[in-house]
Amino acid sequence: MANPLPRHVVIMQVSAGLAITVVLVVVGVYVRFASGENKNVTRWTKQSDCGRSSTGSDTVAGLRQRYSELKSQMDALNKQLDTLKTIVPEEKETDEFIRLVQGAQRRRMCNCDD
Repeated sequence: MANPLPRHVVIMQVSAGLAITVVLVVVGVYVRFASGENKNVTRWTKQSDCGRSSTGSDTVAGLRQRYSELKSQMDALNKQLDTLKTIVPEEKETDEFIRLVQGAQRRRMCNCDD
């Protein structure tokens, strides 16, 4: 059966659909980012107002304290990483590691601990 619509009509319909889709996407992106810019500007002005109300020495002391807290957290995490590195092998012996875990699971399921 022959197509009842001429080829140029189908092309025009597809083109119109694509144009409408592109316009809707552009409008959606513009609305999303336009509202986001206002929030960021408001947040930035609030932060700068907070910075003006405190003295410089308070800010430096707070930053030094925060730095020492972060450094101690990082040291603790590095110790934890070192501990985990001793448990998990560095070489990629994945097959052997999986067999080890499966063997432990089998022993646990059948209560056949050696």
